[in-house]
Amino acid sequence: MTEKIKKTELIRTNRKPDGTFGAGNTANPTGRPKETSERKIIRKATKELIADYKKTLTNALPLIGPILISQALKGDIQSIKEVHDRAMGKSPQPLVGGDDDWKPIQIIIATQDDKTTPDPE
Repeated sequence: MTEKIKKTELIRTNRKPDGTFGAGNTANPTGRPKETSERKIIRKATKELIADYKKTLTNALPLIGPILISQALKGDIQSIKEVHDRAMGKSPQPLVGGDDDWKPIQIIIATQDDKTTPDPE
């Protein structure tokens, strides 16, 4: 019985058993919506703004670098961290959780008779 239901569901949704779409079926049959003129203007302005920012930053970096290094040599902690992160790469941040202080997330499952029970592990 469950096999018939599964086959019916696959035919109805036109999906293959692996979940991909079957032949002749797409997720968006009408295609991508046309881009509005406002959206085109926003996209163009954003690209220009980013290009200007990159150009300004490229010109400013040779001036910023020596100042940052001199501040780090004077003992400015934030400058030291920035120089270290740029030279050595940022250290990976550990995931927190699962120990005594951080309990794992408990998943609650609602049954058909509206009684909630904790997820069995």
